[in-house]
Amino acid sequence: MVSCAVGPAGSLSRGLVVLGAAFVPLLLADTLLAEVGAVAATVVGVAALLATAALLAIGTAVVLPFEMDTIVGLARNRLVATHYGFYNTVCGVGILLGNAGTDWAIDLARSAGALYAPWLVLLVIGLLCGLALAVLYRRGLLTAPEDDSGAAPTGPAADPATIRLRVVDQDDDRPTHPLPRVRPGEGGAAAASAQTRPLVGLPGLRRR
Repeated sequence: MVSCAVGPAGSLSRGLVVLGAAFVPLLLADTLLAEVGAVAATVVGVAALLATAALLAIGTAVVLPFEMDTIVGLARNRLVATHYGFYNTVCGVGILLGNAGTDWAIDLARSAGALYAPWLVLLVIGLLCGLALAVLYRRGLLTAPEDDSGAAPTGPAADPATIRLRVVDQDDDRPTHPLPRVRPGEGGAAAASAQTRPLVGLPGLRRR
């Protein structure tokens, strides 16, 4: 439904915004935990955690299909598997650094008494990434050109020249050239000496 309404570019940018907004429940929960009791704090914490997980799942579901399609488009149908591998490598490094950095930021925020700070930073990062992606799409930097002369040919154009039979429709009334008739009594030599035409010149055959 999102793709039909806003297209791939809008889906990617809005999906990143949803991923950033997924940390709002944790931000609000850390703000409220100091003002409620132990039981209420547990309820608020679990509810915030579930809401964050749900928003992260929704954002990922919106982003992932068009993310893959964008990689294929930017690869221009060349070395697609290599582009996928490089993309996954970058994602792996980003996940490693992101998890380590977030854990370090949470410990630092606890020692400073600002529990909301890490979630606020993650929210801002998600919003900025969504905005940056929308700007890049608007400038055409994430869209593959329609006419790419350097792309490898695919389909029939990539095959060597062959002779293809043309399917003759029953309503085809174009003139034909019948084979020469051999009169009774004429030998094989006379038939062989009759005027013939090359095979490629007959109708119904086409060379490309």
